Amino acid sequence: MLASGLSRAAETIDSPLVEAARNQDQKAVRALLAQKVDVNARSSDGSTALLWLAHWNDLDTANVLLAAGADSNAANDFRTTPLSKAAPCQPGFVHALLKAGANPNTAIATAKLRS
Repeated sequence: MLASGLSRAAETIDSPLVEAARNQDQKAVRALLAQKVDVNARSSDGSTALLWLAHWNDLDTANVLLAAGADSNAANDFRTTPLSKAAPCQPGFVHALLKAGANPNTAIATAKLRS
């Protein structure tokens, strides 16, 4: 019983990389990448660092993550992708994501791109 409680508790702890991106701490993001952390680690709601960088429109740090292999198509539990987050008003970010292989035809991305 204790082991299952610990695994549930561990599931709610966010990745340090996601936390750094969420907190707009570019220095920490770069330091964590230098330590070879999982660039596609997810938070408890499935969000990745790249999704948070799209939220904050931090293209410089996002380019570092993309170069390190961040998945431009990773969706959180609400099916939000970095592209769908960036599409409404961040053309530079959209271009970087498309260049990195983001799929513009995902249902949520298509809905956002057409609005």
